[in-house]
Amino acid sequence: MKRSAFHGATLLLLTCLLANNQAQDESFVTSIGRQAAATNPRVYQAVDESVRLKEPKWRLLAHQDSAPGTAYWEWQHGKRKLSLYISFMASEVDAARRVKYDLAFVELPAYRPLNIGDEGYVDTHSGWALLRVSSLVIQIDARKTKADTIKAFAEQIAIAARAA
Repeated sequence: MKRSAFHGATLLLLTCLLANNQAQDESFVTSIGRQAAATNPRVYQAVDESVRLKEPKWRLLAHQDSAPGTAYWEWQHGKRKLSLYISFMASEVDAARRVKYDLAFVELPAYRPLNIGDEGYVDTHSGWALLRVSSLVIQIDARKTKADTIKAFAEQIAIAARAA
């Protein structure tokens, strides 16, 4: 009887701990924004077409789904490279949470607001831009690239993503 009570108490304790850990994991995911289950091929097409038409000197090196709900592109012009990550979030609120979460890891005053998309930030010194367009989070990484080029790419990607 004592053993079954001990095993029952142990099982109850483990069940409570697992439920508590699962709740903590879910609240963490919710706090940084939930990823969408899939990507949107129309966004792919709009981004590819926009860059091909407006930036013909930039050659596409790679395009792939890097994780569920995330797409990656890489272009090159001479020795300069530009990487683009688009995270497809479950909602606009989740996208706003992800932007806030990503900015928490950037030292101030490294970035400044950028009037592109629903929300945008740029750090021309490090060569990146972070945008939110509806439920999409767009990150551009372009080290060794002029600030004007980063801003131009950010603007055309935001326009293409919104049109899709």
